[in-house]
Amino acid sequence: MEKVRLIIAEDEAPLREHLAEILRNEATLDLLGCAADGEQALQLAMQFEPQVALMDIKMPRMNGIEATRRIKYALPSVQVVIWTIYADDQNVFEALKAGAIGYLLKDSPPDEIVQGIHAAARGESQ
Repeated sequence: MEKVRLIIAEDEAPLREHLAEILRNEATLDLLGCAADGEQALQLAMQFEPQVALMDIKMPRMNGIEATRRIKYALPSVQVVIWTIYADDQNVFEALKAGAIGYLLKDSPPDEIVQGIHAAARGESQ
């Protein structure tokens, strides 16, 4: 089975590092890079052309909604999954309108995060 190539964007360093550690330890995933804001996420997407981008919404410099819009415009094949605290956040709906395929809650167990990433890579919304 080919590894799913992905990037993550999360402005809170401890959470970003914890998530990166979980994803690096998953044999079916290839974590290409971590961004601290939307601009970095866009740069990483352009550099690596990942299959999946796991995207926080509220970040400095460029928020996740605008980063999603720009990534989907430049690289339509990249599946953006929103990484959020609240499922009913109005921002989630804005991100879906911007081109995100779905969302994952930040308190999801690691296996659900991995499953969500794989589903997105297959083009399935969650």
